[in-house]
Amino acid sequence: MIPTQNHLKQNLNAIMPLFAVAYSLSVYLLFQQGDRQGYLDMLSVGFICVLPFVVGPLVVWFAPSRYRGSVAYALLAPSGAVLLFAAITAVFLGELWVCIVMASPIVLGLAAISGLATNAIRRRWRDDHNDTTMNAIVLFLLASPFAFTPLELKWEAPTAVYHVTTQIHINATPDEVWQQIIRVPRITPAEQRPSLFHLLGVPQPLEAQLVSEGVGGQRYGLFAGGLLFDERITAWEPGRHIAFNITPRHTANTQLPLRQIGGDVYDIRSAAYTIESVPEGGVMLYLEGGYSLTSHFNGYGRLWMDLIMRDFQNYVLQTVQQRAEAATSANQR
Repeated sequence: MIPTQNHLKQNLNAIMPLFAVAYSLSVYLLFQQGDRQGYLDMLSVGFICVLPFVVGPLVVWFAPSRYRGSVAYALLAPSGAVLLFAAITAVFLGELWVCIVMASPIVLGLAAISGLATNAIRRRWRDDHNDTTMNAIVLFLLASPFAFTPLELKWEAPTAVYHVTTQIHINATPDEVWQQIIRVPRITPAEQRPSLFHLLGVPQPLEAQLVSEGVGGQRYGLFAGGLLFDERITAWEPGRHIAFNITPRHTANTQLPLRQIGGDVYDIRSAAYTIESVPEGGVMLYLEGGYSLTSHFNGYGRLWMDLIMRDFQNYVLQTVQQRAEAATSANQR
């Protein structure tokens, strides 16, 4: 039996969500290449906002006839296509999970909104003339990420510097805590524990080596995945306060996604520890971290980065707490 034109159209419509995934992957790879050459930008409104907005019309307008007018399909099918696209980039193309999670509320929301809007238009436009018009609009939308982004890049992205401060109480002397923060011996697998930042693909800290003391001295922080922080000491008050500027260093062993740390968009800039004795005994240890964002999404990105930085800093403080209290207990025996 020879398939009719209508059957072929229905079969094509049934795989349209997969076509949307393939289209998204193609845009991703082209933007990735364009990002390296400087004429496109992965962290742009054109990619993060326009691309998912295109998925809605692509999936919903060409939906199989049995799903046309379905609000559930208009809401879930575009979002499902975007989720599958994001999973493929993370599993097979090395995209950082933290970037995907941060972008998810925006891309899923826009895909769902455009899907629902397309569904409402589909229910109002029922004749062939309107089908032809909408087909032309969808074709225009397919090219829109590439048309919008070069215009967007004419406006330079601003750089903003933010600081996050966390604290923890430690039952130890200031001198004992000081010894634990100026250098950090290798953190053993038994000391490592689950954390939000690690689940999102941010590398775990391994150790910190103090090369020279005092202002102008050198300290190195080593992380999993081959990431190295070059830390130049800017403040040195033994038993009370140490601060340093941070420059991420990428070695030959640094995994590709981690090379984004210290790049054009996200940079770790500084860190400082402050030790204060408290009347009830022990000390309060404060850790302040400074980082910068350079994008058109700085305000939104800060919400996520503050959360991740706070989780990471608490992880470091808890490690210092466990080691300092264990050392104090051992000295008292």
